[in-house]
Amino acid sequence: MSRTLVAPLTVHHQKFVDAYMEMRVATQAAVAAGYNSNRGKDLLARPDVQAEINRRLAKIRKEVEITEANLAREMALIAFVDPGDMFDADGCLLPLCRMPGHMRRAVASYERDKDGCVKIRLHPKLQALEALGKYRGMFIERSIIAQSIQYVIRTPDLIPDSAEWAKTVHARVVQREKDGSPPS
Repeated sequence: MSRTLVAPLTVHHQKFVDAYMEMRVATQAAVAAGYNSNRGKDLLARPDVQAEINRRLAKIRKEVEITEANLAREMALIAFVDPGDMFDADGCLLPLCRMPGHMRRAVASYERDKDGCVKIRLHPKLQALEALGKYRGMFIERSIIAQSIQYVIRTPDLIPDSAEWAKTVHARVVQREKDGSPPS
C-alpha cells in the first residue's frame, strides 16, 4: 500500500488553514492569511492544504465522536421525543436535572422568568423528521410539470359569419378532445 507524501505547509499556508478552520469561507480565509481574496479557491484546492484540513476535521470528529450513527440517533431522538417525559406522575414539570437524558438533549432552551415560571422550547420536530427522512433516503424530490395544451386557431382571411365560424371551431376542438387527438 503506497502513501502519498505531502510536503509540510508553509507559514502562509498554515495561516490560511487556521483561518479556514475558523471561518469555513475560502475567500475570507485567504484575506486573513495575507493573500488576495481571489486566491482562496486555489489555496483550498492544493493537496497539502486539503490534507491538513482533512486531518484537522478528522481530529475534531474523533474528539466529539461525530459519527453517522450518532447523528442519526440524535435526529431520531428529537424527531420522536415525547414531551410527556418532562413531567412526573402528578403532571408537574420535572427539574431539568431530573429529566431523562434523551429529553434534556431535545430541549433547545430552558428559561425561568422572575416569577419562577419555566419556559421550555424543544428543537423543531418537523425539521428533525425531514432531516431523518432525507438521511434515510425516504423522500424523493419531485417536480410536477403541468401539461398545457395550446390551441392555435388559424383564421381564414375572410370570415363570412364569425359567430358561425366560432361554433365550427368550438365543435372541432370538442371533437378532438373526445378523440384524444392533439390540437392542430
